[in-house]
Amino acid sequence: MIKKSNSIKRIGLLIYPFFVLITTSLNGQSPLPQAYQRILNLDFNTSAEIGNIDSDIPNFDLYLENLRDVTSLIFSEDEEQFDILRKNEKARLRELKELDSPSPYNDFFRAEIKIQWAFIKLKFGEQWNGVWALRSAYKIINDNIENYPDFDLNYKALGLLHVIFGAVPDRYQWVLGIFGLEGDTKAGLAELYELMNHPSVFRKEIMVISALIESYLMENHEGAVKLIKAENKDITHLERYALALVLMKSHQSANAATLLQNSLHSLKSPEATPLFTYLLAETQFQEGNYTEAIKNYDFFLRNFRGINQLKDASFKAGLCALFMGDQRQSGIYFAEARQRSETDAEVDKNAQKLLDTKPFPDPVLLQIRFSIDGGFYQLADSLLSSVSVNSFEPYQQFELIYRKARLNHLQGNYEQAIDYYRQVISKEEKVPENYFVPNSFLQLGYLQQDLGNTDMALMYFEKVLTFRKHPYKNSLDSKAKIALKGLRKSGD
Repeated sequence: MIKKSNSIKRIGLLIYPFFVLITTSLNGQSPLPQAYQRILNLDFNTSAEIGNIDSDIPNFDLYLENLRDVTSLIFSEDEEQFDILRKNEKARLRELKELDSPSPYNDFFRAEIKIQWAFIKLKFGEQWNGVWALRSAYKIINDNIENYPDFDLNYKALGLLHVIFGAVPDRYQWVLGIFGLEGDTKAGLAELYELMNHPSVFRKEIMVISALIESYLMENHEGAVKLIKAENKDITHLERYALALVLMKSHQSANAATLLQNSLHSLKSPEATPLFTYLLAETQFQEGNYTEAIKNYDFFLRNFRGINQLKDASFKAGLCALFMGDQRQSGIYFAEARQRSETDAEVDKNAQKLLDTKPFPDPVLLQIRFSIDGGFYQLADSLLSSVSVNSFEPYQQFELIYRKARLNHLQGNYEQAIDYYRQVISKEEKVPENYFVPNSFLQLGYLQQDLGNTDMALMYFEKVLTFRKHPYKNSLDSKAKIALKGLRKSGD
């Protein structure tokens, strides 16, 4: 039996990669207060404006103060600021709880503040406190539903919590059961979609969150992009960041780069600038613009106060130098990457995995991989045409097949993609602890689902969960679990 403390940590780590993207983003039906607009544009010097805010929503100032604190910590990952600001959570929750005037907003804001700080605690390694805060938010919002059943906004918090808990793999659901927590990703997403049809000050936030769920958990990248673009009037820096993440996830890094560059030209926040610059470096790296990518990775490495993505940035800068033929500089970056602490971020885990690979991965295969990730298919095709299968070692030939599967799949050549994926999974026993095989099973599941072959899709999705160790286990397992639940429900 797994120890409870270890399970809590695992649940926290499973929630984290998705929850890192859930940043509040609101839009009013009337002109937003200046403080509100500035927070959404990641300008956190808003104390005077919040103090003078005029709103029909009771205690909106407390919510905005919390939004400012949490958003600044999301982008900065500054531990000193975390220690300073965390005391504000208890003070605000206490003030909301002790209010004499009853209002559905009181407990709604308490639950929202709990959820926001749960993410921050998970981000800073406090797994138990983070999961416990989610449990507390779940209880508060359910009580608010009982007290105010006609207050639709209750389902904003509850829908998100259903999504988060639903993404936890089956083998850890018993821990959620101990806490009385229930999850269902599709049901939670449906609750959020229902709220989109209601005019609300929170409508844009709900759209952005739903888009991130569609992209990162449901693999519905096209739908995610449409959701955010539907609300692109007066787009804020926060929304640009979320849309850039979705575009990069949907292999549209060129479009993401345009958004990020637009923000960096006018972004005034020293806390947020490093992460925007890191994402821009990622798009340039994928495109093959290695000189600019190195410059922006270096900026991130010098200015970011957190620990996540630092190993990845050092490693990618080293790859840029390697691809440009500068062995000396690449060696310096790789040595720096090895010295950096490994984090729970999947990009850092993957960087360490590649650094540890013996022999080091073939540079051309790496270029093909990252160009496909960014949606630069013409570059990937050109690189694939420049190499001969026979020039590679057997293991490298296996990777080349996987890359061909991904490229054909993303270009819509589904029959060819299925053939290549099947070639990959036929080598399952020869490539342990590698994500090529489990992701091939996952993608075959999606393709068979689209073809209406439910039994075959179920078999492929179930197979994903059997792989014990690979760099992207958390995210691939979550996606397979969601797909399985959806197929089984549709078959009832």
